[in-house]
Amino acid sequence: VLAGVLSVMVFRQALTYLNESISMGVFGGIVSGVSTAIIYNYSKNWKVPSMFSFFAGEKLAITLGPIFSLILAGVFSFIWPPIEAGVFSFIWPPIEAGLDAFAIGLGSMGIFGVFLFGFLNRALIPTGLHHVFNAYIFYELGSYTTANGTVVTGEMTRFLAGDPSAGSFLVMFYVIMVFGIPGVAAAMYKTARPENKEEVKGLANSGALTSIVAGVTEPIEFSFMFTSSLLYFIHSVFTGLAGAILYLFNSR
Repeated sequence: VLAGVLSVMVFRQALTYLNESISMGVFGGIVSGVSTAIIYNYSKNWKVPSMFSFFAGEKLAITLGPIFSLILAGVFSFIWPPIEAGVFSFIWPPIEAGLDAFAIGLGSMGIFGVFLFGFLNRALIPTGLHHVFNAYIFYELGSYTTANGTVVTGEMTRFLAGDPSAGSFLVMFYVIMVFGIPGVAAAMYKTARPENKEEVKGLANSGALTSIVAGVTEPIEFSFMFTSSLLYFIHSVFTGLAGAILYLFNSR
């Protein structure tokens, strides 16, 4: 764990130093964490000179993980040629640009875009990449000029500023967070074996309350997404359908 934390910190700082325009978000943590786990699995059995024996074994990953993170940062920030005009970027920049372009396209697809956004918002939670779509939709999509002349962008900001056309990408989450996730929690409790009901009750109650009050759905979602991928797929579809149906009723 210590090696993983240090590696992520080094990776993020090195990436910012090498190319401050790149932001990998959660994906950066996944890349750095996986590489550190692989290093740990192999390096804990390596033999080192006796003078370095203190750093050997399981502790070796604490040294090697951050060092390898520097190399990873160089790879993910690599551009060619190294000039401002006509730069061709490798690895992460094209991925980030593609995700941004896709998010921009969602805003112009009407009801289909709302459905797709809702579906992907849930489906991408295991990887954390749903934040890439959220960032553009919530804070960049569209523009609105307030009465005092201030120009604001993004679904959330425009809705709060009084834009009557904003909010169609937001309203679906009330259905999921206030009704859907508590419904999942209730189903878990109802179908639990008698000897497990008290344990499940604690998880279900806290997970449902967290969803309703704070809008945090992951405690319940992560409790079933890997044991029943089909159910999680259906959950993602229902999120998109909630957005599409409310879009038809012009809900904001």
